[in-house]
Amino acid sequence: MIPFVSNNNTIKRIFEDLNNWDGIPKLSEIVKIGPTKWGIQIQKNMIDGGVYLGIYLTYSGENQWEKDWFCETNITMKLINQTGQKLNLSKAATLIYNHISRSWGWKTFYKWDNLMKDGYMKDNSIIVEIDFSFKYYDFSKIPNLTDIILKIEGNEFFTNKGILCTQSEYFYDLFVNKNYQGSVIEFKDVEIAHFRQFLASLYPHFDEINRKNFIFLSKLAMKYKVSVLQENCEKFLMKDIEISLGNKLKYADEYDYSNLMKHCIESLDSVQKIKNVRESEEFRNLKESTKHAIMIKILNFV
Repeated sequence: MIPFVSNNNTIKRIFEDLNNWDGIPKLSEIVKIGPTKWGIQIQKNMIDGGVYLGIYLTYSGENQWEKDWFCETNITMKLINQTGQKLNLSKAATLIYNHISRSWGWKTFYKWDNLMKDGYMKDNSIIVEIDFSFKYYDFSKIPNLTDIILKIEGNEFFTNKGILCTQSEYFYDLFVNKNYQGSVIEFKDVEIAHFRQFLASLYPHFDEINRKNFIFLSKLAMKYKVSVLQENCEKFLMKDIEISLGNKLKYADEYDYSNLMKHCIESLDSVQKIKNVRESEEFRNLKESTKHAIMIKILNFV
């Protein structure tokens, strides 16, 4: 399944007659881009005693309730200043849309009482502009290159043996060495949402490894022997400064990330850092060889 990729999209809408608005969500007219449909939604939100304008980019495709699609989206959302008093207010994020999360945005985009005085509301109207690009995957459709169906929990993923073999030693062994001739393979003990993103990672254009998916992608990459995905997950862990050293050591142990392990051991450059790791919950579950490497590191400070 090669994703539908669309860059440099802009939706700009004027929402009028907001003086007596009861706050019930307003959805703009829908824009169709390739196989997808999008709209801008606004609503009033009561949060911590204050009233805020919420702004959202909403997916409205016919398949929005189905499980076999997801969309990686980079968005920049702008509230346009209509008087020149202030700059346009802008917020950006990278988001994943699927059948559960079809609308993303900010529920406290701007305080409602300040819209008029700060120039973001004029004549009881606001202007919202959203710039976005996305990669859309739908494994429920049958592309021309489909020659194998992967089945999980009754859901069918239409894909291609050649791509699977190129990326995964597991599938290469199955299709080439063992000469599997069936048209359907059923998988068990795998969550469908996790497998969907794992499958997408085998195709071009997938680059969204993040804190929400790196654990299950690491597990599946190891299980199905996808070395490129393993390397990408390892690089993500090495770069992410928010993940603790103890957790990084745990992941290096669990998924055989040798470069990450070397990086972690080299990062233990003070007695205090070593002490923090030894006192962490993760330390107790590390392999003995990893604990030994940490203890050897202490000798550098004796």
